[in-house]
Order: sequence, then structure tokens, then C-alpha cells
Amino acid sequence: IIGPEGIRVSCPNPACELRHSGMDIPIMTVDEEIQREPPSVLIGTVDKIAQLPAKPGYRSLFGLGDHPVDPPDLILQDELHLIDGPLGSMVGLYETAIDHLARHPKYITSTATVRAAGQQVASLYLRPSVAVFPPPGLRASDSFFARIPERHPLDEAGAGRLFLGFFAPGRGPLSPTRDLYASLLGRANALAADPGRTPEGKDRFWTLVGYFNAIRELSSVKSMLDQDIIQKLEEAPGGRTLEQSGIIELSSRLDAAELPALLDRLALAKGQDGAVDAVLATSMFGTGVDVDRLGLMVINGMPKSLSSYIQAAGRVGRARAGLVVTFFRASRPRDLDHYEFFSGIHSGLYRHVEPVTVAPFSPGAMSQGLGPVAVAILRAMAGTDENIPIGLAAQPGRIQDLGTPARQALSELMERRAQGQPQDRRPPEGRARDICLSILDRWEAFARQDPDLRYQFQNPPRGEEALPRVVLGGDAHFRHPQLAVIQSTPTSLRGVEATSRFQERKR
Repeated sequence: IIGPEGIRVSCPNPACELRHSGMDIPIMTVDEEIQREPPSVLIGTVDKIAQLPAKPGYRSLFGLGDHPVDPPDLILQDELHLIDGPLGSMVGLYETAIDHLARHPKYITSTATVRAAGQQVASLYLRPSVAVFPPPGLRASDSFFARIPERHPLDEAGAGRLFLGFFAPGRGPLSPTRDLYASLLGRANALAADPGRTPEGKDRFWTLVGYFNAIRELSSVKSMLDQDIIQKLEEAPGGRTLEQSGIIELSSRLDAAELPALLDRLALAKGQDGAVDAVLATSMFGTGVDVDRLGLMVINGMPKSLSSYIQAAGRVGRARAGLVVTFFRASRPRDLDHYEFFSGIHSGLYRHVEPVTVAPFSPGAMSQGLGPVAVAILRAMAGTDENIPIGLAAQPGRIQDLGTPARQALSELMERRAQGQPQDRRPPEGRARDICLSILDRWEAFARQDPDLRYQFQNPPRGEEALPRVVLGGDAHFRHPQLAVIQSTPTSLRGVEATSRFQERKR
């Protein structure tokens, strides 16, 4: 509450009221401010870890350099099931630096859909054991800390979802999709016109959520919504009028600045100005969208994993019962398999969740990230050890002064981390140590050849001849590995492969 006395944050219990004397909220969002004044609580994404090698100022967050503060002692990771695949492998590798610089903090993670959590935690955080909360009880429905009450299948009062499989063999995807969407939107209109239903009952199925595994499929249905489905609805008895302004899209094509306003629109009930008739979304809708009024979803094709399926379906039926219709494509073997075993799979969805795959010290992950992790550790710890010269934070040429004990300690850190992986994800003994030492040797060779060696090159060069020698190579150095110690340094852990860009020339 903002008033003449300043900003007041309160809860129903007056004893827990908090006050802030000024009008400025003590929140910092600029990297340089955060580095200059390390906060008590830091909120960010795993992608930001990729900035550690390029920005040594982040060492202040670990109490290194001129900031005598305690390092982070508690790290919270939400949605652990999303830290898998290439992203998870890179995160696990970069956690080598986080864990070492923070001096072995405690990790607490949360997830609703994960299997083999012990192996994933061991790969990501090198913790030999994991405590699961709430712990399993004698019965699946009662763990003492959490109880699942038995409800009648037709009880609509509580949260939950009814799953319906839709399959159209012998037909393409377009006509069945058009008929399915028109039928659901039309039925929602009929329910809203029923005078015997409450306002909440009229609104629950008003907004249709379409979930897609690819933008190409989303675009196809959006075109049908704009034309064929609108026409089909208008021609039906008691037809529903669907305005294009009432159809929104939530995908990677969306500008991030537009997202808050669109999410606010999703919370508007039927009849309110700006209410949404249909929302078409991709995987970005599967996490973080908590709109209680949504109760109707069509999943277009089985997602790649059951955890994605569960997360997507969990966006509807959060306050009261909802309906999830899964449209299985007849031409896809995986969709056909899930349709044939529909009842069995859906009666124990969580039992069939696939374990995630994380391999931080696989050959591909080490080639992409082990070098940057080594640079991040050395730059952050410069001056904290007599064997690591303080000037190394800003002057890469000082690698020549790096003491042998520091070299051995860094390479052994990588080796211990690699050999601490689960058995089937462990590289050959000595591989991580050798790669680390070879990177340090290459770095020193570059420093001897070029006194003006830089850590990175920020601005694009005017010509290839202007490329300088750097430690952390980027896109400009990709074709010139002889000019970079580390040929390609990730700037984000989410996309670790090189991207080819095409630009159309106007004639």
C-alpha cells in the first residue's frame, strides 16, 4: 500500500506488518548495481550463470574482492524438471564454479514431475544424497504431511482435471481440429447462456486454451480461428461471435514486454472488457501461468515428455474441475501409442514420467563450457590466493604468473567434479583434468604471443583483419579459432549451438 507515510507491506495479522520509511523500494535490477552492492536476496535465471566468465564483477556476490560479505549459503531452484537435456548439462558444468565460489551452499529444489531425482541432483550439484519432502508414507494418498482425499468422479467443487482423448483415423489434422475447436467453443457458449448456472459456472469453460508443441502448428490453428472456426460458430444455432481481438497468442514470437498485459487479460471473466475467448500457446504456457478461472484446454499432439504434458494440463482446473482434450494425430506412432493405452497411462500419470537426462561432463558439454568455467573461477578468485595474481581479473596476460599450485587445484577441482558424477555419466579418469590443463597451457601460449591479449571482444569488427586475440571467443571468432583461446563462449546456457542468421537484401 502506497500512502503518505511511505510504502507499507502488511498481512492480516498486525503483528507481521512491515514498513519502509522512504518511497524507494529497495530492489535493484541493473547488473552493475547488484555487483556494487550485493543484495541479501538475489533472484535470477540459470541463463545468467553464463555471464560469470565475462563479468568478473559478479565475484562480489560471493564475498570476494573488495566486498567482505558472506557468500550465498542457500540456493533455491524452482522447476527442477526443466533443468535437463543440453540446458541441464551446461548448468551442471557451470555449477562447478557456483558451488566452489559459494563454498558449498545448501540447495533446495522444487518440482512436481521428476523421476530419478537422486541421479539428477548428483549430476547437477554433486550432492551424494537427496532428502525428498514430503517423504513417502505407507500409502500414496497419505504421507502424513500431505493427504489426498477421495472424491467422487463427478465432484466439480475441488481442483482437478478430466482427460478426454480425441482421435480421428483416416483424416488429416485440419478438419478434425476445426470441428473440435468449434464444438468446444460452441458448447461453452451454450453453458454461458444457461440461466440456471452461476456466473462462475458460465465463465469456467468460456476461454479455450490451445496448447501446441510447435509454432508451425499454432500458426495453422490461428489461421483457422481467424476464418473457418469463426464462420462455423456463426452458422451454428445460437452461434457464438468470436472477435479476433479476443484471440491471443503466448509463444516465443511474443515480445516480453507484452506478456504481463496478456496475462492480466486472461484473468478477466466473461463479459468484462478485454476478456479472452481463446489463447494459443506453446511450451512457455506450461510453467508460471497461474490463472484459476481457466478450465478448458486442447493439447494438440502429445508433447515430447509426460512431464511437459502434466505441466501443460496443470494450467487448467486449478480452482475447480477442468476439462483437458488431447488431440492425438493418427500419423504419429507415439500419439497412437498413448491413445491406445489412454486409460492406463492417465490413471497413473506420475508413475510414467520419464527420468531427465543430465550429463555435465559429456564430451560436448566440456568442449563448450569447461574452459569458460575455468576462466570464471580464476577471475573471481584473483587476489584471494597468493598463487592467483590479483591482476588476472582484468588482465588475461597475467596467466603467465599463475602458480603451479593454483593450476593443480583448478584442474583437480574439475576432475573431482567429473568423477563424482553417477557411474553412467562419468568421463574417463583424468579427462577433465587434462582438458583443463590444456586450456591453461593454450591461454599462456596466447599471452606470450600477444601482450595485448583481451578477455573478450565486445564490438563487431569492421573487417576480419581487425579481429584481436581473445580468451573468450564469440561469434566473430568462430571462423578464426587461431585467434581465440576458447573458440566459442556461450552467452546463454539455453542455446549452446551456433546460430546461422539470414537477412533478406532489398533490391
